[in-house]
Amino acid sequence: MLYILDKHTDPLPVFNYSRILSLVPSITETICDLGRANNIVGRTNFCKYTQELMSSLPIVGGPKNIDSETVQLLNPSVIFVVKEENEKETVEHLALLFDVVMFNIESWEDNLIMIRRLSKILDTVESGNQLLNNIKEKTFLLNTNKIKPKVIYLIWKKPFYTVSNHTYINAMLELAGFDNCYINRSDRYPEIDFDEIYNSDAEFLFLSSEPYPFKMPDVEYYKSKLPRLRVELVDGEMFAWYGSRSLKALSYIYGLNEQLNR
Repeated sequence: MLYILDKHTDPLPVFNYSRILSLVPSITETICDLGRANNIVGRTNFCKYTQELMSSLPIVGGPKNIDSETVQLLNPSVIFVVKEENEKETVEHLALLFDVVMFNIESWEDNLIMIRRLSKILDTVESGNQLLNNIKEKTFLLNTNKIKPKVIYLIWKKPFYTVSNHTYINAMLELAGFDNCYINRSDRYPEIDFDEIYNSDAEFLFLSSEPYPFKMPDVEYYKSKLPRLRVELVDGEMFAWYGSRSLKALSYIYGLNEQLNR
């Protein structure tokens, strides 16, 4: 059965967490950090919590190309997915066979709600509250009262794709103290072209290390083509991975903000 959990879901259903399968790397990482690593029965090929733990688990494919037959062999008691990360058809098929819990994370608030709900489902409320308290303390370090520099955040090349509102990446840009040039686009991940970047009023161009793996040669190339912009390679996981990774991400974006505003 498919359970879509949002901030209005109350009370939470009770799930058997003895055999956990997460089809989203950041959720897998959060489950481990909450203390349920030993209950995980499989992983995607992008899950990398610890090499020792992950190397011993069967691989079920990538978040968008899950091998349903392998999942059935693992016989999980509960499967965790995210609306944006996993294919609708796969999720619906698995929900005919197993309890599937779906989160939809489009904002910072959604991230905190997910952590709270996940910790309740896994009966790890104490560690969940500790994680949330640590995250809350870190947010106090962020100084977003400065004039917010405008930024374009690229997630793909040929064609260029950026991020708009109702995306977790945009929420992290806001926390970092940046003003997203494309926040008002209707598409959550709008396609843009080089001329739009060249003629924009952006001060920064962020090239993300994922999903497209931008690298330093890309930075040097766009610096030469866009001399008016400050072009920076940024860690895509820190902007796109939610759950417990957001605690590390707060330190990362705080340091990025301080560095770029000197």
